[in-house]
Amino acid sequence: CANAHPHFEPSLDIEEKTMSHETFESRDTHPAVPGRLDAATQSAVDYLKQVYALVASSLGLGVASGYVFRDSMWAFENQFRFFGLMIGGVLLAMWKKNPVTRFLFAGITGLMLGPTVTLYMGAGMTDVVGQAFTLTAIIFGGLSFYALTTKKDLSWMGGMLMAGLVALVIGG
Repeated sequence: CANAHPHFEPSLDIEEKTMSHETFESRDTHPAVPGRLDAATQSAVDYLKQVYALVASSLGLGVASGYVFRDSMWAFENQFRFFGLMIGGVLLAMWKKNPVTRFLFAGITGLMLGPTVTLYMGAGMTDVVGQAFTLTAIIFGGLSFYALTTKKDLSWMGGMLMAGLVALVIGG
């Protein structure tokens, strides 16, 4: 979402801007310095670094939380506690969109997934855990690659992805 970062220029969208021959002539005539990015591209790169740093740190917190609570069935002892934590975490992260609430949600997710992964691995189903990790990594990498190469905003997919996640959690 381009509006999430004040220095991110939405003009990077290729479909909205077409460059004519006159556009290239009107640029300054100084040759480009090899290895140096223009201001808009550098701003986009800086923004992406921040986003991926937040994703990586949230993932790290979720994994650490899952590791710490891997043998704890506290959240699963009461279904109201389980659904209250999950739904409360999602609603809080959606209501207050800041890194603190998203890290809190990552910690709650780890609290829930740690024991689940431990149960699957204890039952000899490590292949299921590996497949889930692999598919998630492929989907994340594929969507990231698509968004970066086409410069398209994929935020319109948020509603569909959330509906799919809810369907998987409830139906799965």
